[in-house]
Amino acid sequence: YQLDKDPFSDSVCPTCRGTDAVGLKGLFQKARNAWKQFGIGNDWDGYRIESELGRGSMGLVCKARRINDGRIVAIKSMLSKIEVSENSRRMFCREIDVMRQLRHPNLVDFIETKYSANRFFFVMEYCNGGSLDSLMNKCGGKMDCQTAVPILIQCLEGLRSAHEAKIVHRDLKPSNILISGSDGNWTAKIGDLGMAKNFERAGFSGLSMTGTVGGTLGFMPREQLTNYRKVKPVSDIWSLAATFYNALTGFTPLDFPSRNDGKWLSACFNAILNNEPVPIRTRDSTIPHGLAQVIDRALSIDPEFRYQSAGEMKADVLRTCSQFVAC
Repeated sequence: YQLDKDPFSDSVCPTCRGTDAVGLKGLFQKARNAWKQFGIGNDWDGYRIESELGRGSMGLVCKARRINDGRIVAIKSMLSKIEVSENSRRMFCREIDVMRQLRHPNLVDFIETKYSANRFFFVMEYCNGGSLDSLMNKCGGKMDCQTAVPILIQCLEGLRSAHEAKIVHRDLKPSNILISGSDGNWTAKIGDLGMAKNFERAGFSGLSMTGTVGGTLGFMPREQLTNYRKVKPVSDIWSLAATFYNALTGFTPLDFPSRNDGKWLSACFNAILNNEPVPIRTRDSTIPHGLAQVIDRALSIDPEFRYQSAGEMKADVLRTCSQFVAC
């Protein structure tokens, strides 16, 4: 049995690498069998897995139905890249439990956390409208103010609640804003609240938090690149403004090079560290002046010049954009 040919080899701890070949093969087989149980059409720990909703670097998200009452949920699975001790697992689940207790109409509800060996499963509220970026795609790549402004207001209300609970998101972007409801009556809910940060802080990503860069480049304020560990709520303000800049124009606030550039990543870092956001009306001159002033202020490079709270920014959106807000 050759370890280097097994697709699970990057998740084997140093101790298990010393296990004899037969024993190691048995461990892999158990892991495969456990993972197969969490498959489309299967019953898994009280849930019936119905379909895949998406996947990314942090894990896989599936739609499922709770067997005892028929409730539709979303389940996100995340695989630890290191061996998880019982103490680390308890600490991580305690951090997640704090978020599970946070309830707000504009935050995705955490229902429960499950785990099996090095794999964690997060059962969450299901949002039938998908994410903000999927809604943008349905609108032709960007949204009009009539659609975007009410969603922005709801996101600011959800963000205010999270910040009051001392939770900073650190990765706000279109794919982390989920939508429920129907056309003309959307409810926005912020998802993945603090999940990536806690996963990394526990060490389960296999990365050290020292010098870690967290977030998504197009939606990351400068200070999140230079001092990730001390990111504050005002950094979420920048990211949320960047998200709606993108929703309204189809562009990110900063210009980035093509991915074909061999030095793409370093060029992106350079843009974040040295460039100013492009004013939103430069991208689209039809954006109303009042809304443009709010977005541009929230995207100030210096955190002191931004809105200092989600509530403050929401008040300005309501004041300047009343024509887009239903009475």
